[in-house]
Amino acid sequence: MTTTTSPVRVPAPRTPDHDALPPRRPRRAVRALTDPALAARALRSGTRLAADALTGIALDDPCCAVRQRSLVRWTAGVLAEVRGHAGAGRAGGDTALDAALDTALALAERGLALFAREVSAGAPVLAPVLADLADLVEARLAAGPLSPAPRRTAGHALFALPWLLDACHPAERTAVLATASRSERLALRLGARRHAAARAAVLGCAG
Repeated sequence: MTTTTSPVRVPAPRTPDHDALPPRRPRRAVRALTDPALAARALRSGTRLAADALTGIALDDPCCAVRQRSLVRWTAGVLAEVRGHAGAGRAGGDTALDAALDTALALAERGLALFAREVSAGAPVLAPVLADLADLVEARLAAGPLSPAPRRTAGHALFALPWLLDACHPAERTAVLATASRSERLALRLGARRHAAARAAVLGCAG
């Protein structure tokens, strides 16, 4: 008797003007969710997306309760990935850059807690902090290799793995899904729809 494994079906992300996908096929294709190049793309796009969304809200873009909750979860997930991949502790790292990143992460976590309580009070505080963090992430990516993928809880993997897959060019997705482990495929299957809905809410295009 033979058994077959059904393919992982992951919804393609919605792609408004803030699209996180590479606009052209990258020079070096990624083939696994653990590829540092994929993490770099996701960190760059994830921090910019959060910063742009919060800047818009600080300037009176609408933010309903659904969008607020989605932004809190999304931004918390991105901050965890920044800390895991690009935080302090690298051998031979840039001490000043690492310190600036850690400071920005701490400020972002405090601003996010305020935003979670009160949109109108938190957005003007959090938006510039996230913009600064996005710039620091760019500097960190230019400074050298990222740390290996952080150890993730099962709950965080439901955010992180679909978020990483979002950063794939469409031509890369088949190979990345084919090399995913059983646990990664399960996390993608369980987390994909929630992630797609959260991303749409973050961008303000839910519903």
